[in-house]
Amino acid sequence: MKETDWRTNTTKFIKKTDDLNRLRSVLRKRPRDLLFLEMAIHSGLHAKDLLNLRVADLRGVKPGEKLRLHRIARASNQLVVSSAIHRIFRNYQREESLTDEDYLFRSQKGGLPLTLVSQSRLVSRWFEEAGLSISGGILALRRTWAYHCGAGNRKGAKQQNSKTPIERELGQSISRRDMVYRKLQHEIVSGRLIPGQRIYIENISRGMEVSPIPVREAFAMLEAGGFINSDKKRGYLVNELSESNLREILKIRLLLECAAGEQAAQCPSEQAVGRLEEIQGRYIAARTTNNFEALLKTNKEFHHAIYREADMPILKSHIDRLWDRVSPYYHIMFRQVEKPNPVVGIHYHQRMIDAIRNQNTMEMRRWIKADLSDSTRFVIELFTLHKKLLEHS
Repeated sequence: MKETDWRTNTTKFIKKTDDLNRLRSVLRKRPRDLLFLEMAIHSGLHAKDLLNLRVADLRGVKPGEKLRLHRIARASNQLVVSSAIHRIFRNYQREESLTDEDYLFRSQKGGLPLTLVSQSRLVSRWFEEAGLSISGGILALRRTWAYHCGAGNRKGAKQQNSKTPIERELGQSISRRDMVYRKLQHEIVSGRLIPGQRIYIENISRGMEVSPIPVREAFAMLEAGGFINSDKKRGYLVNELSESNLREILKIRLLLECAAGEQAAQCPSEQAVGRLEEIQGRYIAARTTNNFEALLKTNKEFHHAIYREADMPILKSHIDRLWDRVSPYYHIMFRQVEKPNPVVGIHYHQRMIDAIRNQNTMEMRRWIKADLSDSTRFVIELFTLHKKLLEHS
């Protein structure tokens, strides 16, 4: 696969109104999330500005009036409150009994605003639930605003170039972002950037001769993938990625995920097989087109659809945390271009579908174990390859 293939096969924002409506439908019973979606795609406000909003900024604002942004220094854009935003806010306020000083988009712990990383992961989960192959998390919402509402948009105009100026600008930015992302990811995996090392946007920007914008976006992707983490006092720090770390994660995953799979196969819901077959179809399509973003999403969606069938929320919560820990390794496996990605996962997934259809717990355990073990072995081979490349660089 050529390096440009996986870039062009990925959707970076929401183009179709039907897809937006599908996302709204998924969030209709979650007024906080639905409010964030509407405000993001209609204002173009930077995520940090949205997350700093408090209830008082929106309370009393009538449809057609501008949002009060006096709490936010040099806010990126203005927002005219629509009737939909007004209605969602009123429902949200009524359900949550919000006070003026509460953050609009607060976390469930301590009442603090959601962080950029947690909100970006949340947005990615929305896309997954709605069946949308959209990458970029929170950045995808701003790009959606840029495509539909941003200044300079030429949607519908006849041009010699089929892409709008907004799309061309986004495409250039995305290419630079992905270049930065892949280079930093390689340096982390190969050990050139060591665990605990601090990295700075300004230094990377100068070293790679790009503007800070694609570097900042690449950092967000690396953090969402678990390669780095942000510290308020120390900046961005490199996380530990190692073969021994991965092997330990595998041992724990085999215990938990095989148990969840066996439980799911004992008494699956009537819809279980159909849901898994639909996800499997999208996984095969993503494999056929080498769409790495869709592969990441559909692989996770497939496994978690099984584990939800177990109806064991405590076990599922532990599995979720382990998937956060293993996320960087899956990014390595699906995004890399050095080795052909294994296609055997398609076979394993189909055998899991057969196991849940036949309520065969032993077969479910067998194929979950094979799938997790083989993907781990493949990533370890990539670690070895990266080390050899580093030795000869």
